[in-house]
Amino acid sequence: MRWIGPAALLLVLAVIGDAAVSAGVSDGVFALVLAWVPVFGTSVLLALRPRRATMLLHMGVGLIVGTAYVALAVPYAAPLGDRDGYIVEGAAVALTFVGALGARGLGGIGWIATGFTLGTIALIVGHLIAGEPLRLSPDRAVDAAIMAAAFAVVDIGWRRTRGRLPAFRDIARETRRADERRRRERAAAAVVHDTVLSDLAAIAHGEGPLDERMRDRIRADLARLAGATASDTGTVSIVPREGTFGRALLELVEDHRWRGGRIDLTGVDLLRDDGLDPAMAEAMHGAVGAALDNVRRHAQAERVELTVGGDDDRLTVLVVDDGLGFDTDAVPVDRLGLREAIIGRMERAGGTARIWSSEAGTTVLLAVPRGSASDGEAP
Repeated sequence: MRWIGPAALLLVLAVIGDAAVSAGVSDGVFALVLAWVPVFGTSVLLALRPRRATMLLHMGVGLIVGTAYVALAVPYAAPLGDRDGYIVEGAAVALTFVGALGARGLGGIGWIATGFTLGTIALIVGHLIAGEPLRLSPDRAVDAAIMAAAFAVVDIGWRRTRGRLPAFRDIARETRRADERRRRERAAAAVVHDTVLSDLAAIAHGEGPLDERMRDRIRADLARLAGATASDTGTVSIVPREGTFGRALLELVEDHRWRGGRIDLTGVDLLRDDGLDPAMAEAMHGAVGAALDNVRRHAQAERVELTVGGDDDRLTVLVVDDGLGFDTDAVPVDRLGLREAIIGRMERAGGTARIWSSEAGTTVLLAVPRGSASDGEAP
C-alpha cells in the first residue's frame, strides 16, 4: 500500500510535465517540481523503511513542504481545467497512502486519518497563501475511506481470532534456531566419526594388545573431543591451535603410514598459512582425515595419492586411491563418513567436496577459498 503514494506522486509529475509541454503552462514549473521532490523522497523512504521515525518525517515534510507545494500548484494548475485538482492535491494524496507500522489494522486507520488531516490542513493553508478560494475534491476522502475500511476488516479478523493467527516472525526465528542446532549436531556427529568411531574401528580390526602409539592417539582424540566447540556455522574446533594446517595435514599423512597404508604426498610447498580461514582449515583437515579413514576401512587400497594444489585465491586437496570403488548414489543417508564428515563439513564451512568412484578407485576433490570467509560476501 505504501508504494501507492510514490506512484501517485509520479503520476502528478507526469501531469505537470504534460501541462508544461502540451498546454504551454511552463511558468513556475521549476519551483513546483522543487517542492514536489522532498514529498516524493520521504514517500519512497517510508515505503522502503516503514518505521515510526520515517512516518513522522514524511508527515512533517508533507505538512510543511506540502503547504508550499499547494501554494505554488494552485496558480500553476488554474489554466488546466479538469486536471488542476489532481496536481494541487498530489502531495495531500501521498500523505493518505501511508499504511500501518504494525500488524494491527487499527494502527493503519490511525495513520491514514492523521495523513488525511495533515493533507487537508496543507490544502487549506496553501490556498490561503495563494489567495484562491478553497476547492477540495471528494476523491481523496473516498480513497481514505476505502483504505480505512480495508484496515478495519483486518483488525476485525485479528480480534476474532484472538491472536490465533500464526506469528510468522517467531516461526521464522525458531526455524533458524532449529537449523543452527541441526548444523551443530551434524558437525558434532562428523567429529565423533573422525575420532571415537575411527579409533574403535582401528581397535576392532587390530590384532593383539594396543601399542603405546595407539593409546596416545586415543587419548589425544578424547582430549580434542572434550575441548571441541560448535559454532553457528556448524564447524567444530578440534585442530590444535599451536599447529598450522600444513603441519596438521602432514600428521594425517604420517598417521596413515603408521597404520600400514602407503601414501604419496605432492604439492606440500603450497601449504602456506597466510589467509586460510580457521573454519576452512578445520573443515579441510577433518575432510581429508575422513577420506583417508574411509580408504583404510573400506577401499582395501594398495596406494593413496594426496595432492595439494590451488592458487592465491583457492586451496585444493585431491585424495586418490586405487581401491574398491562404490556407487556414491547408493550410500545410505545414515552413513556419516561420506555425507557429513566430508561433504557436509566442507559445505558448512563454505568449501566444496566432489567425489568420483569406480572399479579403478575413488577420487575426492576438496576445495576452499583462501582468506576470511567474509571476504567474498556481498555487503
